[in-house]
Amino acid sequence: QSADIDMGLMSAASVVTAAHGLAGGPSFVQIYAKCQVADGGFAVGDMLLMGTSGTTNNNRGATVMVNATQVTVIRGSAGIDLNNKSTGTYFVATLSSWRWIVRCFKIA
Repeated sequence: QSADIDMGLMSAASVVTAAHGLAGGPSFVQIYAKCQVADGGFAVGDMLLMGTSGTTNNNRGATVMVNATQVTVIRGSAGIDLNNKSTGTYFVATLSSWRWIVRCFKIA
């Protein structure tokens, strides 16, 4: 069983919670950034598998929390660090150009 949950546009210092619909909670989750407006060489529809740790500047990144009924994304107050798709150079994503997608999996 799996469920893809659109957690909405990225925004700084935010907490977003949604029901996942998986009985007893997911076995594991993955969080993706889905491009909505071209940014850093990425095209609309590109999806990037994201980690959930911050950088040395600890107010960056996201934390994902799950329980038996819900998934929550907790965003830091600063930007999301990415690497340009073409050059590999560091850039800070334009938050309004990306959506959080959380993919939940339940293994029997």
